[in-house]
Amino acid sequence: MSADPRWDRMKKVIQQEAFGDNRIDPADAGVQTTWIAYTAFKEIVEALGDREVTAGTITGALDDGLEVGTGGLTPTLQWQFDNKLSSVGFPRLVNTDVTVQVVRDGRLVAARKGSLDTTETLRGAEVN
Repeated sequence: MSADPRWDRMKKVIQQEAFGDNRIDPADAGVQTTWIAYTAFKEIVEALGDREVTAGTITGALDDGLEVGTGGLTPTLQWQFDNKLSSVGFPRLVNTDVTVQVVRDGRLVAARKGSLDTTETLRGAEVN
């Protein structure tokens, strides 16, 4: 996965800011999910424009349906409270599209191209 050009920006930041610290492995799933989280947060903050960045303004933007891109690393994220799964007990489920991954040669890699929509599976799930 880290060979995918969509990770190039992350690798550039690691090289520039971590001064080549080889303990930060761009192929590590923890590093990658952290990068995605920071990328999403940056997009949200930029979307606020001149508004103050607080938990309330971030929550408000997300509740209003802000769509957040991650440079193609995930499907577009959206945290809208009223979504297609809210009636079955998942009002804040971030995204029903998932990527399927497997471990090959000790690395987490995509098992298939694109994402899988899990909406119907989740509609049938029991909520406890």
